[in-house]
Amino acid sequence: MVQPRRRFRAASGVVLAIAILTPVFAAAVGPAGPAADRIETELRRTDALIDRARDEVADARGGFAHERLRQATEVQRDAWIEFGRLAPDLRRVVKLTQQARRMALKAIEAAGIEHRALESVRILIDRAEARAEEVAATVRDSGGTLAVRLLEQAQQQLRRARQAWAANDPRAARLATLSLSLIERAERVAVGSGAATAAVQASIDRAEALLAEVDARLADAASDGDLTALRAEAGGLMARAREALRRGGERQALHLSLQARGIGLRLLGRLQRQPSEADLLPALEDLEALRSEIAPQIEASGSAEARGRLAQSGEQLEKARRLVTTGRTQEAVTALAAAEALLREAADAADVR
Repeated sequence: MVQPRRRFRAASGVVLAIAILTPVFAAAVGPAGPAADRIETELRRTDALIDRARDEVADARGGFAHERLRQATEVQRDAWIEFGRLAPDLRRVVKLTQQARRMALKAIEAAGIEHRALESVRILIDRAEARAEEVAATVRDSGGTLAVRLLEQAQQQLRRARQAWAANDPRAARLATLSLSLIERAERVAVGSGAATAAVQASIDRAEALLAEVDARLADAASDGDLTALRAEAGGLMARAREALRRGGERQALHLSLQARGIGLRLLGRLQRQPSEADLLPALEDLEALRSEIAPQIEASGSAEARGRLAQSGEQLEKARRLVTTGRTQEAVTALAAAEALLREAADAADVR
């Protein structure tokens, strides 16, 4: 189980902020002249709030909280500098330290939002772990290859989710959600409910997970119209895949999701992120399963062109597997794309839908 992080103390921080954001400054500078000792007390109370904000923001990943804390610290420093002058402008001191308090409070609030989000992801990961344990016996006893494969893939995504959570990686929530989805599908397949649909939906989910990683890398990359156009093409293919699956066209949906995943793999390569074995094996397995399913119909079609394309697709799949196992993943992407295209051409030539 994922261990809970440090408890967020936002409530006490807010109470402190409310307590010190009072009308005391109005009394500190009155008609009879400024009460310097009162202002110094308030400066020190602002220091206490900033110290609290520093503690809360320390492990925050987002830049907003850190930036507000930095601003609060700088403004409060200016307030102390003004207060230490021989003839300080005490009204300016009051204005500055009030501003510093507001910034510190915003930093605490932003850190609290992030910490609560991390806690919700931790709960999601724990839930996925518990569900994996619950369905493991059912999947094992079913003896179904697809169910076992789905559960293994779910556990792989779950391990990645735990690692991402520990590193404050925002992908943790997406990976945990994907894992839970695969676990539920593994259970449905194990009890004989919608195996074909579950397999295609799993392929769509994996394609979407890959494209989400592409999106994260595109956000950090320099603007490139070609890359953006390719990503849009993949998005269109995914929309068509989901619609095909909704209408009951599992095979078409699988073809479309595989095309989208192929684009995603190429994009990762162009974004200077070498696709891993974990990225490629699901695509390879999906293509192999699809080829095994439609090969008898293609062979029976009597089309020499279709049979030739089918044979070539098998050669490309074998080549892709060798390349993956030897770590030549970028070359494997090319082989997978060729296998998918050849298999699609074989099905078209044989009029297999």
